[in-house]
Amino acid sequence: MKTDKQHKPFAMIREFQLADWFTLANAVCGTGALFSMLTYLQTTDVRHVYFAGGMVFAALVFDVLDGRVARWRQKSSGMGRELDSLADVISFGVARPLLGMVAACRAYTTVLS
Repeated sequence: MKTDKQHKPFAMIREFQLADWFTLANAVCGTGALFSMLTYLQTTDVRHVYFAGGMVFAALVFDVLDGRVARWRQKSSGMGRELDSLADVISFGVARPLLGMVAACRAYTTVLS
């Protein structure tokens, strides 16, 4: 016998809440910061570093907002909780350290040359 959830394809996507959109924005900002820093490595245009820093700050704002919206609306989804963890890892566990590492490596290679 099949349960009710087995009859509903894409049930997790249908549970998508407003707070999940802020979580997605957090992940997009973190990914944008990653790509911006990789572009800086290739082009050495310092504007990419400033852009990456702004994107990390925007990710922080979206991270705060997604929790507040979820508490305000008193709604959350299973997919949203998992997505929030992934977005935090991208934005704060990978993008921020990469920003510091790339900036330090570029400064070190500039001093040596």
